[in-house]
Amino acid sequence: MEDPGNAFRFPQLIIQTTPVANKSSQIFTVAEIPHVIHLLTQSLPSVQKQTIERFFTASASFTHPLCRTGSFDGSRWLIIQIYRFYKIMSPHIDLEVHSVAFDKPNLTLYVTVSQIFRLFIIPFYKANAKLTVVLTLSPSTSHVAEADHSLSSSWLSTSERSPDRSSSHSHHPASTTLYYISAQEDLYQISEIVKFVLPFGIGVALTLVWQLFSTAFCVCAAWVLWPISWAEEREFLPFRGGWRIRRGYGGKRVGRKKED
Repeated sequence: MEDPGNAFRFPQLIIQTTPVANKSSQIFTVAEIPHVIHLLTQSLPSVQKQTIERFFTASASFTHPLCRTGSFDGSRWLIIQIYRFYKIMSPHIDLEVHSVAFDKPNLTLYVTVSQIFRLFIIPFYKANAKLTVVLTLSPSTSHVAEADHSLSSSWLSTSERSPDRSSSHSHHPASTTLYYISAQEDLYQISEIVKFVLPFGIGVALTLVWQLFSTAFCVCAAWVLWPISWAEEREFLPFRGGWRIRRGYGGKRVGRKKED
C-alpha cells in the first residue's frame, strides 16, 4: 500500500493501556486513541491538517450522513477540507470519547463519541449529539528507524525509547507494523443527525413523532399479517439458500438445515 509518510502504531496487543517496555519507537494504545480524536476536532487548523496527513492514507475515504468523499488517489485532501469547515462552523467544540473497541481480525476501531456542536452564525444554538466513529485501518510494514522518524513529534505522544539504540542503526533494522486510517465512517441515529439541520429541538420532536408512528405501524402490521408468520413457522413458505434454524432456545440443541 501507499506510504503517506507518517502513521501511528499499535502494539501487538492493542488492548494494552500502557506503553510496551524496551521498544525503540512510540507506542499508541487504545487509551491514547481519544487524544488522536481530540487532535482532529479541537486543535489549531495547522495541527488538525498535520494530524490528518500523519494518520490517514492518501486515498482515505470519509463517510458522514451529510457528506462523503469516496476513495481515490488524493481523497485525503477532501477530508482536510471537511474537517477545516467543521472547525470554521463551530470554532469551539466540546467533545468526549466514551469508549474505544478494536476488532483486531478486521482491523477496525469503534469509537463512541459525544460532542456539543455550536454554530457561530446562530446565537444560542448548540447540538449535543452522540455518534459512533468507525475507523478502518490498513497495515504497512516499515523499519523501526522509519517509525521513529514518523512519530517524532512531541505533540502527538511521549516517546518510549530504550537506552540502547544501536539496533536501529544496524544494516538489517527490525521491521514493525504501522497502521494508517484508510476509511472513517460516522454513524448517527436519525434523532442525532437532525440536530444539525433542525435546531432547538424541532428535529428531535419530529423524529420522535415519526418513530412512534412507525412503531405503531409495525405492531398493527404484525397483527394483520400474522398468517405469514403462521405459515413460516410450519415451513409452508418456500425457502431458498442460507440456513433455517429450527431450534436453539432454552438450552436446546440448534438444528440447522441448509437449503439449496
